[in-house]
Amino acid sequence: MRVLVMEDLRKAKEDKSRLTGADGSYVIYKLPASAASVRVEWLKTTPEAGVEVSVSGDLREFPAVQCKQQEFAFGKNDYGFFNAEVSSADPLPRDTRYVKIMLKGGVQIGRVEIAYGRHAGS
Repeated sequence: MRVLVMEDLRKAKEDKSRLTGADGSYVIYKLPASAASVRVEWLKTTPEAGVEVSVSGDLREFPAVQCKQQEFAFGKNDYGFFNAEVSSADPLPRDTRYVKIMLKGGVQIGRVEIAYGRHAGS
């Protein structure tokens, strides 16, 4: 995994803090309290690019969670912008203390938001 600062800067719409890695690379967030939702903003640099979000309460198992997907496609332009995507899961299981984000293909993660608070039905 590595942080991109200047690579493909124009195509990334001037985002100087993107995380990328080989197919199958992942990052795990250890949380101070149970998480209610997660939102990942990423750039699709290849057609097969994507992210998989999974969660755990104890680091033993990481079942994938169903994410809603939003794509923001840019038309042809001089910069050749990467298409932007948002993957979000809400609500997460009540005992979520770890969030794992796995990279697929040519993905660049721009932002991760993890929200705490009330779960549905609480």
